[in-house]
Amino acid sequence: MDNNDIVWNIFHSLWILISFFLFFNGIGFILIGLRVNEKKWIYEGILYEVPFIVGLLVTSNETLLTIITYILLITWLISIIRSFMLRKEYLNRLRQKSFNNYNNVNYNQNNNLNQTNYQTNFSTDYNNNNQNVNKTDFNPDINSSSIDNNVNTAFDTNSNISSNENINNFSLIDINRASIEEISRIPGISGNNINKIIELRNNGIYFKSLDDMAVKLNLSNHEINQISQFIEISPINTSTTNRRLDL
Repeated sequence: MDNNDIVWNIFHSLWILISFFLFFNGIGFILIGLRVNEKKWIYEGILYEVPFIVGLLVTSNETLLTIITYILLITWLISIIRSFMLRKEYLNRLRQKSFNNYNNVNYNQNNNLNQTNYQTNFSTDYNNNNQNVNKTDFNPDINSSSIDNNVNTAFDTNSNISSNENINNFSLIDINRASIEEISRIPGISGNNINKIIELRNNGIYFKSLDDMAVKLNLSNHEINQISQFIEISPINTSTTNRRLDL
């Protein structure tokens, strides 16, 4: 993990400090829930704030206020523990959200560029066809049909080019054979997990399936669901690999 990752993780973990402030310990959960669109974290934060709100409403009843005070202290301690438990999952989801936003921007830019190229090529082909028609004698039965065929051909050609470019943009990455650079392009995978993958492969340990990968990397269900659509796992003959290493 480089210095930039460390600084990023620390900065986006500062919300944990809010949990240490009594009466406001649920605010941090509400903030991270809104940040990554996770409703259960928002509800959890509201739940931690309920004893404080109820305590303000029953200040005249000392017995009930004492009970609520104990509940408030218990939920305060629970919120501190829970904030550390959620930290890793929150950072992974936030990193995935940032990566998806970056990919969406690039995709829209590429899509606009492809559309511009298509319109330019279409206009060029259409103008060339019109010039060819003007140079010859006008024949409604022949030239009109020729123009339509040429325009349709240009449309089909550009459509195929655009489709092929989109398919190439979403090619799967073989997790057992890909380089570090290729693995780092997988959305939702952290630098720590990339290092684990390379270390396991250097020791002759490869992945047999998504479940096997989740166990060896200690991935959560959310993490494995995020990366599963971008990878493929090809079988590796470990005995052959070990013999090559011995040579």
